[in-house]
Amino acid sequence: MLPPDYRWEPLWEGQGLYLHDVRPYPCRCAYWEPLPGGGGVLLHWGVRDCLPNQRTLATAEGATRFVEAWASKWDAEIRRHVAEKGKGYSVALPSLEVAQAAASRDLFRRRGHRKDWWTKTQPGP
Repeated sequence: MLPPDYRWEPLWEGQGLYLHDVRPYPCRCAYWEPLPGGGGVLLHWGVRDCLPNQRTLATAEGATRFVEAWASKWDAEIRRHVAEKGKGYSVALPSLEVAQAAASRDLFRRRGHRKDWWTKTQPGP
């Protein structure tokens, strides 16, 4: 049985386990997908760094049960990790002057690069 706020949602050919209501948008904690050519499923997760990032299991049901048990056992740590994820990033927009300077600098670099490329690829006189 999954703790509250965890939901399985379709993802590619498999399923993804998402944690809702901890961040403004759902965070994917784990997912599984069938192995190419059959023969089992590949389970991926990235919330706990001490666990391997993937594991191969025989069936989709086994992968689902494994992830549900993992989420139940490590619920508090998963929620803490998801809540802290992305806190170090600044989303403040730059000032208008900084944005204009960066745009003109990038435009100058692109024009210079194109001109340099054009002169190097043309045959000489």
